[in-house]
Amino acid sequence: MSTVETVASALRPRRVLDVATGAGDFALLLAQSLGSYEEIVAVDSQPRAVAQAGERLAKIRGGKALEADAAALPFPDGSFDLVSISNSLHHFPRPEAVLAEACRVLAPGGHLMVLEMHREAEDESAMSHVLLHHWWARIDSLGGTYHAATYDRKGLRGLVGALGLKDLGCDEILDSEGDPHDAELMAQIDGIVDRYLGKIPEGSPEAASCREEGEALRRRVHEKGFRSAPSLLIVGQKA
Repeated sequence: MSTVETVASALRPRRVLDVATGAGDFALLLAQSLGSYEEIVAVDSQPRAVAQAGERLAKIRGGKALEADAAALPFPDGSFDLVSISNSLHHFPRPEAVLAEACRVLAPGGHLMVLEMHREAEDESAMSHVLLHHWWARIDSLGGTYHAATYDRKGLRGLVGALGLKDLGCDEILDSEGDPHDAELMAQIDGIVDRYLGKIPEGSPEAASCREEGEALRRRVHEKGFRSAPSLLIVGQKA
């Protein structure tokens, strides 16, 4: 089973673009893992995320962050040799448009790398993350922020496969490290549950059932444990 680091170590892009970067975690992972690179540009539509990512990326060679719409990237065709999108597709109402833009700015011979969690967890502790994520998505949606449930494997493969990339590879990424019942981890999850309970719109007709679901999920995490949901790492090359 490959990892992001293993796959990235074989790539030597000159210019890299990380789309919907958030705090820049995946861009930093690429900087540490790629065989070589000259520049890493990270983009996000949220000014706060851009500021945070920009501060972190300024500390690495060739790193910078810009504010940009993932579905309308401000770059010419073929600008980058590697374009990555990590755990963000489910945040877009039209993920196919985001992927099309990623391919547009990708140079011929360049690689698209998509890392996305999926819902088909076989481990009970990883399923805790899947179910929590679906609850978080429900609350965000009630508050007016688009946040879809996670994909299944077939849906993810189909979404990226529709781009017609060459040599499309698909690897399962599983979290098997650490104790899924670690006390510090349990406290961290409790804090996230509490934060999301506080985000439930009080006037919503779903408020009571959302609170009940959250408390049930809290109990589940303490009983079954917590691991990160499984992910698919999909990499293909532009013809």
